[in-house]
Amino acid sequence: MMKNKKLLVLVLVLSLLIVACGKKMSKDEIDGGETFKYVDQGGFYINNKNEAVPVEEAKNKKIVEWYTEPICPSCVELGDETKPYLKDIQDDDTLIKYVPLTFLGKTGAEGEVTYSDVITGIWLSMAEHDPELVGEFYDLTSSEEWLNKLQESPNQNQTIHEAYAITLSGKNWDKIFGDLEKFMRISKNSTEYIKTDKELASKTKDGRITTPTPVSYTHLRAH
Repeated sequence: MMKNKKLLVLVLVLSLLIVACGKKMSKDEIDGGETFKYVDQGGFYINNKNEAVPVEEAKNKKIVEWYTEPICPSCVELGDETKPYLKDIQDDDTLIKYVPLTFLGKTGAEGEVTYSDVITGIWLSMAEHDPELVGEFYDLTSSEEWLNKLQESPNQNQTIHEAYAITLSGKNWDKIFGDLEKFMRISKNSTEYIKTDKELASKTKDGRITTPTPVSYTHLRAH
């Protein structure tokens, strides 16, 4: 019974809800007109080995779409609680598509860069440049334990770099950081798209994608 409830949570709702507004951009515009090997429309696919999968290999697979904002309390809490169960139900034919979004912590200042912009950009850039480690890095940096550690850190950028270079022994930081601005922009584009996504809005209680509503859901679909 308990397992059924946990699975229901997984297939029920997605992590994050924002007020629908603005002009809807096309899916082609999310990635800035570029074609990437691992990044697809603002997200990346993770297999049951916790590694990113090329976009071409994601075709004809079952996809669990997981949308998240890195400092959204409900997103982080839901992620911590459900990661073990996601892994448990994932087989060779099932991929998790993580779509990182950024909307919290913004003041509206022009050119503003928040922690959410940086970490979502790193997730996407890392998927493209270090696909074997991005799943592990995502798990590490999308947890409540990580956010607590980050809040206590006197230098957040250094803490993020150490998580990659020291904790995970990553070797491609220069490539990842070099493309950070590009992938931060993609994450912002993806957020703008989701704001007016009618399919996602139709799955919410009142037809709106909004925050800070603590309801979250994950949508399971087959390609």
